[in-house]
Parts: sequence; C-alpha cells; structure tokens
Amino acid sequence: MSALGIENGVVAGQSAAWSLIQKLGEGDAGEVYLVEGLVTHEPAILKRPRRSVFLGEIRRQAEQIRTEGRILQALEHILKPLQGRVSTPRLLDVSKPGTEFSENQFIVIARANGFDLTTLTRVAQMGFSPAEMLGYTPAEQTFLRELAKQGAVPERVLLAALAAVLDVFALIHTTEWEWNNQVIQGILWNDVKPDHLFWNPYQTSVTLIDWGNGRLIEKIEGGREARYSPVEDLRQFWEEMSRFLWQVHPALLERLEWSTALPDLREIRSSVEVLRQRIERLRLDAERQARQLREEEARLLSPTLGEGLLREALEDVQARLIALGEIPDYENALRMAGNISTNLAAVGDMESIRAVCRWAESLPGSQSAMWQVIARLAEYARRADPAHKEAILQAVQRAAAGQWEEVLWYMLVFLENAPEPDNWQDLVEQVRALALPEDALNVRPLPVLKRILFTLQTTLQRLEDQTGESEGEEAFALRALVEQLQDVTYNWVQVDPLPPHTTIAYQDSETLITDIEHFLPGAGNDLRRALTPLRWQVQDVLESWGRREFILARQGLRRLLALDPDRRRLLRAESALEKAPHWLQQLHGGPQAHEHLSECITRWEYEGREMRNQVGSAGWLDGILEGLKAIRRGTWPGDLLLYQPELVADLPWLTEFERAEEVQKRLYPHMTLRLPLTLQGIQEARFGPEQALSFLEPVDAWTPEARGSSARVYRATYLAGNGEQQEAALKIMRMDKAEYALPLFREEARILSILQGVPGVNPMLECGFLWVGEGFDFPPDHNLGAIQALRGDAVRMGVERVDTFLEQLDQRVREGWAPYLLVQTRRREDNLLLMCDASVTQGRLLPVPQLLLMSIQICEILEEAHRRNIVYRDHKILHYYWEAPQNGIYIIDWNVARYYPEGLTPVEIHMDLVQLGARGLHHILTGRPAPGALPLGPTRPEEIEQAAQQYRAQWTFDDQRLSAQVLTILEQLLSGSYTSVSDLKDDLKRAYLDLR
Repeated sequence: MSALGIENGVVAGQSAAWSLIQKLGEGDAGEVYLVEGLVTHEPAILKRPRRSVFLGEIRRQAEQIRTEGRILQALEHILKPLQGRVSTPRLLDVSKPGTEFSENQFIVIARANGFDLTTLTRVAQMGFSPAEMLGYTPAEQTFLRELAKQGAVPERVLLAALAAVLDVFALIHTTEWEWNNQVIQGILWNDVKPDHLFWNPYQTSVTLIDWGNGRLIEKIEGGREARYSPVEDLRQFWEEMSRFLWQVHPALLERLEWSTALPDLREIRSSVEVLRQRIERLRLDAERQARQLREEEARLLSPTLGEGLLREALEDVQARLIALGEIPDYENALRMAGNISTNLAAVGDMESIRAVCRWAESLPGSQSAMWQVIARLAEYARRADPAHKEAILQAVQRAAAGQWEEVLWYMLVFLENAPEPDNWQDLVEQVRALALPEDALNVRPLPVLKRILFTLQTTLQRLEDQTGESEGEEAFALRALVEQLQDVTYNWVQVDPLPPHTTIAYQDSETLITDIEHFLPGAGNDLRRALTPLRWQVQDVLESWGRREFILARQGLRRLLALDPDRRRLLRAESALEKAPHWLQQLHGGPQAHEHLSECITRWEYEGREMRNQVGSAGWLDGILEGLKAIRRGTWPGDLLLYQPELVADLPWLTEFERAEEVQKRLYPHMTLRLPLTLQGIQEARFGPEQALSFLEPVDAWTPEARGSSARVYRATYLAGNGEQQEAALKIMRMDKAEYALPLFREEARILSILQGVPGVNPMLECGFLWVGEGFDFPPDHNLGAIQALRGDAVRMGVERVDTFLEQLDQRVREGWAPYLLVQTRRREDNLLLMCDASVTQGRLLPVPQLLLMSIQICEILEEAHRRNIVYRDHKILHYYWEAPQNGIYIIDWNVARYYPEGLTPVEIHMDLVQLGARGLHHILTGRPAPGALPLGPTRPEEIEQAAQQYRAQWTFDDQRLSAQVLTILEQLLSGSYTSVSDLKDDLKRAYLDLR
C-alpha cells in the first residue's frame, strides 16, 4: 500500500486528506476501503486498483474507477428530477494529477445512508445478533427489531426500490452529454442487484450504489451497432429483481403480475413499461398511506394541554410507520415528552410526570439519566412543602427542557428556604453529569478542602500530643491555618457568608495554598488544581460583569454552580446581577421630584457596595461608588466631571450642576469652545444698511432702568469672520457725555479683553469707532426707520487689537469718532428682572434650588474676576441673564467694574461682596433688593463707592420659603461677614445640596 501512502493511514486527494479506517473488500473493479476525512471526520468509501504484477490489469481497473468517477459526476446532474426520492453516491474526491492509469489512482465517494435490500431481507427472515447491531443508532436498532418481528421487508420499501431503478433507467438511458470530446448517448448501470439498492428509512429515499461496472453508451454514427445497449440493464433488472421478489415477497410478485421468465429482448422495453406502471400505482398508494400516518403522528406529537400524552395511539402509529419502512419521529416524541412534563410541572401533577418519564425512557435515543432525574425531581416536588415548592417545580420544567445548569440553579434556590432532602447530593451529581463534560465532573474543591482540613487537624493533635506543647511556633502557625480553613469551609456553603468571604472569587482559599503545601506537601497543589477551572470561570463572570453584560454574567454563574454546587453564595451574586440594570437606571434618572439628593446618594452607594461585595469589583462600579462617596462627603457634584468625566454616561444629571460651557470643557478638555466667528485685525469699513455694521433697534429701551448713563445699546448686524451677517449687541458711547463716559468705556474694553473666554462673562466680539461727527445725537427710540438709516465710516478692530483701540480712544473721540463695543446679544426674556423680581412676576418666584444655582454661578464668575484683579461693583438683577439651554448665568455691562493691576484690597472685595448681596442675591432669592440698597436704574461709580458698607436684613415671608441656612448666608453677606467670594460660593453650594 506504500504507493497510496496508506501505510501511515492517510491518503491525500485533490480536495482533502483521508484517514484509512479498514479494508472492506476487493473485486473485479479493485479494492474498497472505509475512510474518514482528516479534517471533517466524514466517513466515505475509497476505491483504487488492486496491486498486481500485470500492468494491463492495473490500467483496466484504473480506467474503470476513472469512468465510475465520471459517471457519478454526470449522475449528480442527470438525476436532479428525482432529487429527494432517488440518489447515487456523491463523488467527494479524486487522486492527484499524475496518478492516472496506475495503482495510485483512486476516487472517494460518499457512503450510502440506510440499509441495502439484502440486509433488510436477512434481518426480516433470520433476525440479527447483538454484535450486528453495534454500528446502528438506537432508532435504527428499533427499526430492525420490529422488522424482524414482522418477518418481512415492507412492501412499500420494495416498491420504492423497484420504482427508483426504473426511474433512473428512464433518465440515464436517454440523456446525452459530452466527455473527452465524445458524445455520450446514455449510461448503463450494468450491475443491478438487491444489495446495491439502499433504503433510507429517515428520508424514505433509495440510493443506487456501485457504478464500477457502469458503461458509457457512445453515440454511433453511420448505422454501426453500439457496444452497449440499455436492454442489458432491463434484462438484469427483470432477472435479478423478479428472482429477489420471488424469494422475499411472492405475494407482491403476483400482484404485479410479474413473471420470472425473461420476455423476448425485442419486447422487453414494452414489458418493463407495463410493469413500471403497475409498480408506480402501488407505490403511490403506499406513499399516500405513509403521508397520512405522518400527519397523524404530527398531531399526536402536538397534543393540547387537555389531551396530554396519547401513548397508545402514538405507539400504534409508530408501529405502522415501521411497517411501511419508516423510522418514527422519536426526536419529536422525546421533545413532546419534555413539553408535557413542563406543562404537568406547571400544574403540579407530579405523578403523571413520572409516568411520562417512564415512557420516554423507553424511546430509542432517549437519555435514561435525563428522565430518571426528572422523575426524581418530580418526587421531591410532590413531597415538598407548598411554601417552598415553586423552585423545585422550576427545576422540573428546566430538566424537561434539557437546561441542566438551570436545573442545578433552581435546586439551589429550593435549598435556600428548605432543608436538604435525603439523597439530594446523589441527585446533584446526576444533574452535574448531564450538565458538564466528563472531565469536569471531578472539579469540586470543597471535598478536597475538607480532606485537607481533617488531615491538618489530625496533624495538629498529634503534634500537641507528642511535644506536649501547644504554644510552640510550629503549633501556633498550624493552629492559625486550621482556624482559617475552618472559617473558609464554614462560609463556603453559606448563602450569606461573612466578610471577607462574600464575593464569588476563591481568593480566601487560594491565599492558603502555600501554607497548606508547607504542612502537607502535595495537598496545596491538589487544591490549586481543583480551583483552577473555577478561577477561570470566575474570571469569565467578572469580565462579563466588568463589561456590564449582566445576562452573560448570570449564565456564567450557573456554569460556576455546576462546577461547584456547594457555592450557595452565588444566589446573592445572582440577585446583585439582577438588580444592577435597575440600579443603573435609577442612577441615570437621578433623584426624583420627591427625593432628596443626599438620601439618594446614600442609598445608591449602599446598594452599589452591596453588589460589589456579592459579585466582585468592576471598573465601572468602582468609579460610580467613588463618585457617590465624594458627593456624600460634600464634593460639589459638578466637580466630579473634572476628575471623573466618564461618570456623565451613568450620572447625566451631574451636568445640571454646571453651565454647559463648563461641562463641555470638562468632558472634552482638548476641544475649543465654539465662539462666534469674529473679525481679525483692523478693518476700515462702512456702517449702514447692507454694510459691515448696521443698526436694527435699541435693546436698552424695554424698561427705563435698562438705559445706561454712558452708552446706548442697539441690536445690530455685523459681517462675521466667515463673511456671513450675524446679530450682536452694539454698545456705542454717548458722545454728549464723553467726559463722563470715556473712562468707563476704556475700563470696560480692558476688562472684557482680560475676561475674554471666562464662562458667564458676556463676550466682546470686536471694538472700534463709528464716524458720527460733531453734534450727533441718537434718533428717538420709536423712529426705527431713522435708526436703521444711520450710516457712515467705521474702523473695526478685532478683540486681539484692544490695546490699539485703547491707544486711539482719546484722539478718535476728540475727532468726532464714537467708540463702540460689539458684544454677544442676550434675549430679553432671559433677564433675571423678568424672572425674579416679585413686582414683575406678581409674587410668583422660581424654586429656591434654581435661584441658588443662579447665585452660585454668579459667585463663580465673580470669583474668576477677583482672581484676575477685577471687581464688578455694579451688581443689579438687570445685569444678569439666565439661559436655560446653557444652564448658565451671563453677566453684562462691565463699564462700572474696576481693574486693579496691583491686586485687590480687602476693602474692594468687601464692597463688591456687600453690593452683590444687597442688589444681587437678595433680589434673586427674595424678589426684591435689600432695604436701603442702591436703586435698580443707572448707577454712577461714585454712587457705588459711597454706598453703605453693610445692610440689615428684613424678612417678610422669606423665612417660609428660604431655609434657615440660606437666611443666615444672606444676613452674613449683607453684614459684610464674608471676606471672599469662594467662601460664599461654598456655603451656597452646601445650602443647595441640602435642598436637592
């Protein structure tokens, strides 16, 4: 066999490599081997020439094998009309090029499924030995056993085989095809035998095998007679199959009116056609009976809830199907038995379940162990206390569905509230055998640990008895180890183990391995080997937990329980995994209207730490817990976005504590805040309709208090840096009050450039000058036409050119140029006067937490201004705007503010804070300014400088709205007790959190 490479058990073809299993035989056409795909493990048949000293003989066999391969390829296409009912073996592989006409040439064909007619006849007439049954499935063994009882090959099988041969002949004898530049007029099987006809009782189909003697019928031109004729196939069919029928089923031969005498070959075609029609008529009748039985079987396998198992009717149908040559649908019968068991478990009919199990266990292909387990579970359920019955009923249902890890799980749930029944551990091992591969069944570390503990206890006792010392160093260390092992083994089986044994990990055991190995060489390694697969499974669960794949983690817990059924704490881990999505949902939604933030934070943190203790750590969970702990300890929630920006995904409500610009800056520190596109450099332009700048309407005339003493403000359009027209607020100095207004304008331009980019400071977009000439006066506010018609020359300067603007300011004003600042426009509806002044809102004030958040943000803006040596001074509610989409306060009008390059003195800070309290926060929180505060309208710098240094609080109904903490803050602020805006901000934050 060396030429084929079979001496090493492997032969390589063009498509695959094949492993030799055994030699099946040899004959005129060569040798036949049973082989198996090296990769696919698919069984197949290999044919090759017999080794011979005669090269001519080898060439003949090789050519015959080659022809068979070509015929099988052709038949795959020719017989497509018969697909599903008749087939021939598929050609799977051929020898590599270069082996033609040698003993190395071979073909590999698929094995035929089912039984050949000769085997069926032998079984029906003579029975079979146990050895003969070894290669068959349980369903096939039952089929053959019933066939032996009946003592005859089913008539339907014989009819199907006869019809298959004649239908194949009708196609292969007349189909033309081309091969080797020759036109082939048809194919001759030339080997009609009962043992070449295979009946597949699963698919009810016939396979025609062994085409080694096949011949190609060449198309003959010029009237010459062909070498082979289809008559030869018809002759073989008549002789072989009539003789076979006479032996196995003479009654059928008689019904077909089939004589064993061969008719005249010149008339054989017509004789066979008459016979074919008789065969077909009987075959169709048998097929009709089989279809009706299959429909009845399907109905019986889908019983209604009220019907249950119709055992006798189903067994009768199954027997009749076998009598027709078919294998019943045992697979669905077993599935039905499982479904019925599930339904019976749902209604608590345990006795019926046990009857179903006994019947199902007798079916071919059933797992006896499975039905024995279901029956035992049903018995435990029957005897269980009704209060604890639900879990064991669930176990029965899962067992009927073959979900063995779930079965173990519900068995554990059952034990949580019920004592362990007798022989329970035997049942556990039975279920584990169904749930796990055989090599995993021995992985049960608790018995290993208990043996180690017992041995060490004995060793300790012997040591103390021999030495008489119980306090020696060796005895002390051994006693400590024994105590630790006792602690571990005790907590191992507890549903609620004591810390530090609460998580699903085995760290408490693994840390003792070294000490165990010291006192008991080899035992530590035994424990390590037992724990290794459990460690891997724990790692899988914790990885799923870390990825928030809670369903996968719960499935992993069930596999872990199958490996270690003593680990009852897994029930608590399951509970944690079940709660986790709801817990995250609660966190995501934040405190509800009726809930207090601090109470929610405390509850969420407790629940989260309990989940961590029950399952184990996870990056996402640890991060959330750190954030919750920080808030509980007083950290401003918005500050978490700076240190833990990833928390916003789980706690999106954190953004409610910060303005949108700050949130974006903290979440995306490398992203530049999007500001309006502004002018760069200096540009000479025109203002007026459709020019670089144009006036639209006044924005400081909506209330008398809004009109400034040093400038007017108009809504205007400007040509932005991208060439598009944008809207902004154009603040232009009043030229009729230049002496008073010029220093204020200069200070505001300088301060806005210093505060450029500070969130909450209304940004300056550009500055510059408009030529208005001497004697210019603004048109009346009601004359919008005149306002919009204003036109002239303009010098526009970008924000980065403020220094140039300041240098030219005095000279330009003397020449008749009016300085302007272009700032971002704000909606009138967002002004706090309209939102917070009690006289405007008719006493309807905003919720106190929202007012406190506004106050906090004003403090943050002021804090940054103080850090840059700027005091705002002109604190009045008219200068504050609240933009809800940005969740932020914006402060406008910085012309009375003052910049101190050398730094702020305590006096300046004191004055700024007192004015903030009297005109700002008091007005925001109570709806009115503090008694004695400066009026709401335009305020000159000297008026602020001469204002009171402290104010006295006077409450009306404010103590019913505001907490004592807020009232105290206002009183201290008005009295001048605060020395820094940071302290005020922190107190406001604490008051805000107490109200959330």
